[in-house]
Amino acid sequence: MILTKPLPALWYVTFQKVDLFMLVFEMWPATIPLIYLLLKNATFQIGFRGLILGILSFVVGHIAIHCFQFLLALVTFWTGEYRGLNGLGYQIAIFGDSLPLEAYPKALMSMGFTAVPFLIHSGLTTSLLLGKTTDIRWLFLATGVMLAFLFIKNKVWSLALRQYSSASS
Repeated sequence: MILTKPLPALWYVTFQKVDLFMLVFEMWPATIPLIYLLLKNATFQIGFRGLILGILSFVVGHIAIHCFQFLLALVTFWTGEYRGLNGLGYQIAIFGDSLPLEAYPKALMSMGFTAVPFLIHSGLTTSLLLGKTTDIRWLFLATGVMLAFLFIKNKVWSLALRQYSSASS
């Protein structure tokens, strides 16, 4: 199929280097403690509802953390530094690992859900999968955070392109 419209630059930059193999490969170290707990404590059971909510939380969380990492990368348009901020974004993204949401203090939970959304794809997903958290409002909050980060990412992308075009002229 021949593309009749050009791809938007934001789409191209965002998905140019998405490596699904690495995403799946890097997911395994985070799930090893979860698998161990499931095998050791047979009282944990993953129900169908928890599985569906966990998958939704995982997807929403990865979109939110991707937007956060992309925002850190966009700072390059003003500072010229990419490697340090990209490494920082990556370290923040894997910070939560697979501890359930209830293991974090309230202050860290609020920061990990709003300003730096690293707990959505890790802590909330684990809690929903294990049935520790059954309140669906957490998923609504995560979806709202994801939508806010998508909006902010698009606005900052526009500003960054203006900065780039004004610097190159």
